Amino acid sequence: MNTTFIISLLSALLFGHHLCAQQPPDWENPQAVGLNKEPPRASFFAFQSEQNALTLRKEQATNYLSLNGTWKFNWVRKPADRFLDFYKNDFNTEKWDEIIVPGSWELQGYGVPVYTDVSYPFPNNEPHIPHDYNPVGSYKRTFSIPKRWMGREIYLHFGGVRSFFYVWVNGEKVGYSKGSKTPAEFNITKYVNAGENQLAVEVYRFSDGSYLEGQDYWKISGFEREVYLYNRPAVCIRDLFVRAGLDATYIHGILNLEVELLNHNDRTEDYIIEYKIKESIHGKQVASGAKKVHLSEHSVVHFSEEIPSIRKWTAETPELYTLIISLKNRKGKTEESIVRHIGFRSVEIKYGLLHVNGRPVTLRGVNRHEHDPVTGRSISEESMIKDIQLMKQFNINAVRCSHYPNQERWYELCDTHGLYLIDEANIEAHGSDPYNPEMTLADKPHWEKAFMMRTVAMVEREKNHPSVIIWSLGNETGKGRNFESTYRWIKQRDHTRPVQSEDAGEDWNTDIFCPMYARFHKIHKYLEKSPERPIILCEYAHAMGNSVGNLSDYWDLVERYDQFQGGFIWDWVDQTFLKVTDTGDTIWAYGGDMGVFRVANDSNFCANGLVAADRSLNPHIWEVKKVYQPVKIENIPLSANQLSITNHHDFKSLKEFQFIWSIISDGITVLSDTLPSLDISPGETKRIDLGFQQPGLKEGAEYFLQIEAFRRTSENLVPEGHLIAWEQFKLPWYLPISKHGAESSPIVQTEDNDGINIQIENGMIRFSKESGVLEKYSYKGRTLIKSGPKPFFWRAMTDNDIGNGLNIKSAKWKYAGNNRKLISFNIDTTSKTETGILTTFSLPDSLGTYQLNYKVKSNGWIRIEGQYIPLYGNQSHLPRMGMRFHLPMEYSDVEWFGRGPHESYADRNTSA
Repeated sequence: MNTTFIISLLSALLFGHHLCAQQPPDWENPQAVGLNKEPPRASFFAFQSEQNALTLRKEQATNYLSLNGTWKFNWVRKPADRFLDFYKNDFNTEKWDEIIVPGSWELQGYGVPVYTDVSYPFPNNEPHIPHDYNPVGSYKRTFSIPKRWMGREIYLHFGGVRSFFYVWVNGEKVGYSKGSKTPAEFNITKYVNAGENQLAVEVYRFSDGSYLEGQDYWKISGFEREVYLYNRPAVCIRDLFVRAGLDATYIHGILNLEVELLNHNDRTEDYIIEYKIKESIHGKQVASGAKKVHLSEHSVVHFSEEIPSIRKWTAETPELYTLIISLKNRKGKTEESIVRHIGFRSVEIKYGLLHVNGRPVTLRGVNRHEHDPVTGRSISEESMIKDIQLMKQFNINAVRCSHYPNQERWYELCDTHGLYLIDEANIEAHGSDPYNPEMTLADKPHWEKAFMMRTVAMVEREKNHPSVIIWSLGNETGKGRNFESTYRWIKQRDHTRPVQSEDAGEDWNTDIFCPMYARFHKIHKYLEKSPERPIILCEYAHAMGNSVGNLSDYWDLVERYDQFQGGFIWDWVDQTFLKVTDTGDTIWAYGGDMGVFRVANDSNFCANGLVAADRSLNPHIWEVKKVYQPVKIENIPLSANQLSITNHHDFKSLKEFQFIWSIISDGITVLSDTLPSLDISPGETKRIDLGFQQPGLKEGAEYFLQIEAFRRTSENLVPEGHLIAWEQFKLPWYLPISKHGAESSPIVQTEDNDGINIQIENGMIRFSKESGVLEKYSYKGRTLIKSGPKPFFWRAMTDNDIGNGLNIKSAKWKYAGNNRKLISFNIDTTSKTETGILTTFSLPDSLGTYQLNYKVKSNGWIRIEGQYIPLYGNQSHLPRMGMRFHLPMEYSDVEWFGRGPHESYADRNTSA
């Protein structure tokens, strides 16, 4: 698409003046998406020299001025209460409070954070916002412009402000903006002077934009990201689009570079635009080019080149090159330079599969909100690096930016360290009844401009990042023409990435079938059609409480079906706040803990992360690491010392890992050795012979073979020696405990009115005729079991259980065991050496029947607290929940496990 046309389109459609009479307020008008904003562009900072640009840190540039820090601040409950003239230079703010920018005002003592999942924190009456409660924050500060900046174009950059704001400089209105997750930039050249200047910003907590920012997260307000000034020469690089792909062989790099130039002068001038690509900032140069441009107002310069044998970017091998672009005047003097890291890679859907660099990939993903336990949505670079480090150490290779574009630095870090990203537009209207065709904002024409603005801003900003492999149209907003329009626009603007939409289902405007929380039968049904699109779950395995439900079952399907290419767990981090209560206790606060609001908070539904808010580990992340491990280790049947090892990486060999095997008995390593380097290619399986001999066995001991894979060297935040995968197998070795030649005493059975007594060697077992269960077990004069196993079909509820209504739908199971009725009680004494006892019970309310089976065998043994005792039990026909129930006894190390019929709790009530 012609770039000149794009600028004209954006200026007319999205960012033009809003001057019609009799219009609603700007904050209640979906057509008013911005006033005097600069058209969106790629994320970069233009330095005044190549040497400065190579630092990659704008904070060190002479044409940069941060406005972060302390501002004067005033907060009111509704727009009618705000100071109407606070933006004027002579307005006195001496008595105003001070506030830190960036930072949400609710977390600094003004108003109340509110957490809702689906519903809006105001009545659903789009596009209107209640006028009796819509807090407004008025911000003001001064800044000083150096004299050397004058004569250049000066811009004001807001990284993200929620949800709507006006801007004044030196008492003059500059413009306004909506869309809190992409930058708003204003050219303020004509408003500023050398020396001291005043900046005023008026921020509204809610606006019509809030209808599209209804994400499952805290509703908080204000400056969320950095604010700064920068200047550019009159002739500058307005934008750049780097398409760094691969040729048809996936060996050579194909560069298509588009550089857009803008001339603020009235005269036509000659300039030179040149580029260089190096292997690193100071490395070998692999490509370069230069062109002369006769520039009037606007021009787009194109470069294309093939680079032989390029090092390819993937999440496993994040190879980056350094792109240097310089604009020079006709005398050869550099006007400005831009340095960006780029990665050569291809993303495409072929044969119904998502391919990166010609290979199908598997996405072991999580959804991630931007969250800090103190500052909320204002995230530090250290926090972002910590997230990436933990993700890579726990075998996560992909992140869905849920549900909005993240900070610019996040994408740079993911490029550098290697994560696949789904970048998602800041569109979620879950509270607007989105699945009602008559209500969804996705199908209302007067919202199309707002949908398009948010989509264009995302794509234009992130289009040069290799980590972004998929665009997402938004989340939980419904189907409609507005998403069809944004899909078409992305496909025209960027043909190098697929586009996905969960709301589209299997309709035409999604390249990937990406349902959330899809049941297995739905996945099977889709895959059995041999579809043209892969299935990648945008959300699944809800990680609330100690749960990532059915994770291994999902990944059994991923391994079985090529077109099931992974999914994204909900979600990464608990969105709780660090709070000290009135009693001095430190808690993780959620819901009403942060204050009372006019709508109910959705309790602790914000706390469903694999890590806590401070990035300490929640227990279930260890299951994720195990299931997500990219190495599969299987034992070969009928072999004690042979293994099958499969490399489930997509691009790297297993020679990067050191494999160590150990034989462990009672927690002690008996044998151990290191395997030779395993050069197993991606997708390849090899059989490994460990070659060990059976050691001398200890009486009554169990033996396990354990295999572990460790990193040989540190790489991308994963340290040397880090455990990447492991497996353990029980070996078929057993040496019974010696009886020292003593013969077992015969079993003697006696009976009275109430029960059955069975005398065994050094012990006695008694069963009740009334209940049918074991009443007592004594051994060598000591009571070991006071009461036998009694069925208990319940367990403590998890958050997911309660959310799914388990405590209501399956309540009768809680007391089923206590209300059982004895059907039969049979004793088999046909054998001289053993007695069999079969007890059958019925459960109330037609829940079924179950049986308890006991065998008393004088030469058989079980282990209780490390002692081998001549008794063992076997239970069958218990519900298929796989729960354990404990015997009330003096010793805790005896457990019975139950599995049972298909018509059971687990089949009728599957957890979400």
